[in-house]
Amino acid sequence: MKMKQKTLALAAEHGIEIWWPKGADGHETGYTISLPKGMQLADGRTGLSVDHNTWISDYQNWKGLLADVEELIEEKSTWCEIEKVGA
Repeated sequence: MKMKQKTLALAAEHGIEIWWPKGADGHETGYTISLPKGMQLADGRTGLSVDHNTWISDYQNWKGLLADVEELIEEKSTWCEIEKVGA
């Protein structure tokens, strides 16, 4: 399994979404790793944002993303629901 497929599969297994917009040149500009909708980390963040490193291979970029996804999963016990204002 390719690193990108492995990363996306693990993320999907835990409800984590990864989004990578394309720049004007058609290449990735960065990545957003989002927790499942309505969830946040203990510090209030709803995920991570990572720049695409053009100095390394796509494999290395996705390997770094896999490490970030694994870190979020390790913290899963601290995820909490976002409080609704006025509820």
